[in-house]
Amino acid sequence: MSSTLPDNRHYVAAEKQLIVPLGSDTESLHELFRFRFGTPAIQDTASINVKLTPAANQSVETVWLTGSSVKTRQSGSLQFAECDDFQFVTCNIDLSNKDISTAVEAAYSEILTATATNHYPNAVRAWNYFPEINRGAGDLESYRQFTVGRADAFKKAGISAPNVPAATTIGTRTDQLLQIIMLFSKTSATNIENERQTSAYHYPREYGPVSPAFSRASLIKHATANLLFVSGTASIVGSESQHSGDFDKQLQETLANLQALVSKNGLNRHSHCRSISPLFTVYIRNDVGLKATESSIRETFGMDSRIFCLHGDICRSELLIEIEG
Repeated sequence: MSSTLPDNRHYVAAEKQLIVPLGSDTESLHELFRFRFGTPAIQDTASINVKLTPAANQSVETVWLTGSSVKTRQSGSLQFAECDDFQFVTCNIDLSNKDISTAVEAAYSEILTATATNHYPNAVRAWNYFPEINRGAGDLESYRQFTVGRADAFKKAGISAPNVPAATTIGTRTDQLLQIIMLFSKTSATNIENERQTSAYHYPREYGPVSPAFSRASLIKHATANLLFVSGTASIVGSESQHSGDFDKQLQETLANLQALVSKNGLNRHSHCRSISPLFTVYIRNDVGLKATESSIRETFGMDSRIFCLHGDICRSELLIEIEG
């Protein structure tokens, strides 16, 4: 992510907080949305308590800032936080005694219907969190059923590949909540694919009854910032998982995929304008390789890279780590 935002001192986060500025060249900043990890639950329309535990039992919050005024509201099961250019939409659905594909289709359809006629028509980024992501065998696995529900909702909304947004889908280990967070924009995004990987929406049948509906990254060229949203990325080359059971090799393959995305079409931190420190979220099954992960990211993307790690399950059971940016 690069930006023409003012002096970085305005974005230095408090301890265990990470700031994500959304295109602004003013010094008057407002909080648009906040992701909370490992903190006491707070119910409001401008934040979400994600059911993932940060590594080392710390509390982490990512705070998204804007230079314009912010409005929040609730409609049905959806919560909205809006500024001049961007809109967050969130929902929490209890999956107890529910079919996951049906629940996902209903939740996504509600979001896409609610946003179809508003002022933020472009789906840019999505985060999906739900329990027991690897439960079940074959096509009955929870993640594969999730992809069915999401694909059905996109199809009904008339959104097809390659126009699906960048996304992350991670398994939680507490509660029975399906949590969906989506970022919409007034400005259209350019979706970017990775030449090292088969586009997820072109995966072969062996990976599920439908292909996963997400793009590898989304780029917004805003008047005051270039914003690159990188999907959750793992050790996959082509469509096949690599280095099963080997954390270190999976980490290096994941970083190679991230680097390929960032460098595509000359995208880099310094190509157009002043940059801010890149932000990476790491999802790991356990703490093995935690220090190696942080040092490897900094060696690849800069010593000022901001990194936080969360315990979570990856969409394929053989994968040990996933990183988004």
